[in-house]
Amino acid sequence: MDNKKWEELDRRDSSAICMSLAKYIIANVLGTLSSKKHWEKLVGLYQTKGISNRFLNEQFHSLHIDKNTKVFGHLSTLNDIAFELETI
Repeated sequence: MDNKKWEELDRRDSSAICMSLAKYIIANVLGTLSSKKHWEKLVGLYQTKGISNRFLNEQFHSLHIDKNTKVFGHLSTLNDIAFELETI
């Protein structure tokens, strides 16, 4: 495959990646030009980096409010998990 074809495919891949991202995430990859660089940047930002991070992510995504729980308590738990994830 010639170089022009590779460049065209890379542009398509970059577009597909960017169109799949939320607006606040796109800001993290705007400076990159190739799909490979987009992917590397996203992996660096969001890939699980350890057992504690994996545990916190699981906790965050499986958190649900019980009917006997007050909203304030639920939000406090949610904020604690989010804070710990940010510090990691």
